[in-house]
Amino acid sequence: MKTIFIQIASYRDPELAKTLQSCLNASACPERLRFGICWQHEEGDTEINLYSTDKRFKILPIHWSKSRGVGWARYLACQLYNGEDFVLQIDSHSRFADNWDVEIIEEWERCNHPKAVLSGYPPGFDYDEYEEGKEIWHPYPQMSMAVKGFDGGFIPTFKTLPIPNGPINRPFRGSFVAGGFYFSVGSLYKEVPYSMDVYFTGEEILYSVRLFTYGYRVFYPQKSWIWHLYGRKNYKRHWDDFTKDPALKKSYDDMIAISNKTLGRLLKRNAKHNRFLGEVNTVADFENYSGVSFKHRVIHPDHSLGKEPPIEESSGWEDRVRPIKEIAIDMNLNITDIPERDDYTFWFFGFHDQADTEMFREDIVDEKSETFKKHPVRFNKKVLLREVPYSYTIWPYCKEKGWLERLVFLFEDRFLAKC
Repeated sequence: MKTIFIQIASYRDPELAKTLQSCLNASACPERLRFGICWQHEEGDTEINLYSTDKRFKILPIHWSKSRGVGWARYLACQLYNGEDFVLQIDSHSRFADNWDVEIIEEWERCNHPKAVLSGYPPGFDYDEYEEGKEIWHPYPQMSMAVKGFDGGFIPTFKTLPIPNGPINRPFRGSFVAGGFYFSVGSLYKEVPYSMDVYFTGEEILYSVRLFTYGYRVFYPQKSWIWHLYGRKNYKRHWDDFTKDPALKKSYDDMIAISNKTLGRLLKRNAKHNRFLGEVNTVADFENYSGVSFKHRVIHPDHSLGKEPPIEESSGWEDRVRPIKEIAIDMNLNITDIPERDDYTFWFFGFHDQADTEMFREDIVDEKSETFKKHPVRFNKKVLLREVPYSYTIWPYCKEKGWLERLVFLFEDRFLAKC
């Protein structure tokens, strides 16, 4: 009988015990299941103690204040893998359909690829507001994942799309894995362990790229076996706990800085981060396959329509889809809302498109702080852009308080210089 290793990173989650119960009860062969759980808990938590003597379970208990983010927790959970035939990653607030273990293996085999990865955002479930404890599982058509924009100017963010001309009676090729559900061969955890460097935002794009470079290919299944609790309004969040506690805030800032540096360098093809990548394919290959250019922040129209990859065979399509133009800009920056200070290190200045994707950045630096006190500050340059900006941003950084308020202003036609 094929075994399945189920990896769960749980952070102060009251749903964990219910998730484990659902997983076991809905399985056709619960004896095939093995669990690796990074249990980030509070003092006195006993909710999963009943599994502590079950040989199918490996539980790593860690006090929540020692946690270092989702990548760190998933990495530790991956280390509990012990040669099982398949691996399944889920979140700790999930529910399972009957016979899920048999059917998911059958679906993986239909992919007809030795390194297939079944993934995608699971449908959601909620608790009935009128009947305590009753769960409502929402129906969900066959869906894929697509990039909708770039968070912070460089990290792709995702949306779901219906399968074109669907439903179809086979797994649908895709590009991106979802953190809340993926299923693949067990060797994946030996070959591509999770990265401890990524905090939260960007975990899915980082792992998607890494898997592709090792020769794995993503498929979106015909049906769903797992449901996910998306709301969780009053549940604990790592970032809330760590930003509100002064003793933990520095740790949080360090985690974010490392995560953003890792993601930025990898997506920009910096050789320093080749240690994350395999040798079967390159990052450029992934961009062409998916139709998403990280380097140029361009999304191929076929990708936006949800078409099945590969989208392009070679690079250069970015300039065909959205050609670069030289745009002359002459404007006075609106700095009246910036507080008067004498300890500014620099001001971030950048142009963004309507999706808030960064198009251009130039830091305003003046060691003597003279420029910071002048009114107005003028920007008069020709810049290479793929479209006229939608907005511009000024984001001051000072020695005492770090980043101040991010100021965003609409870009006006009058800023375009007369040529």
